Amino acid sequence: WLPHGKSVAGFLGAWAVGSIATQLSLAFVLDARRICTAADQLTFVVASGFFGAFGEAIYLGVDDNLSLPVVAGAMLELLMRGMSLWQGENADDGECWCGDFQSA
Repeated sequence: WLPHGKSVAGFLGAWAVGSIATQLSLAFVLDARRICTAADQLTFVVASGFFGAFGEAIYLGVDDNLSLPVVAGAMLELLMRGMSLWQGENADDGECWCGDFQSA
């Protein structure tokens, strides 16, 4: 068990659901081709699920409906910057987030 009534099973479930939701978002909503390699995409999917589970599991003294998106969003922003995926104003220019993109 984790503090404040959180369980390891709930953490792992949140991680799995977050990862699946991220993969579905990449497949159907976002332009997943902009994440250049399969390894980058897998890293992004697994990390996104973990960040959501982490945001759910920690207790910051506020409702987790507030802490989860704030914590997960901040961590994803850092991940995107760390993976060089973030281009700010140039995000819609058709370029790959992490370097050269060769379309299929």
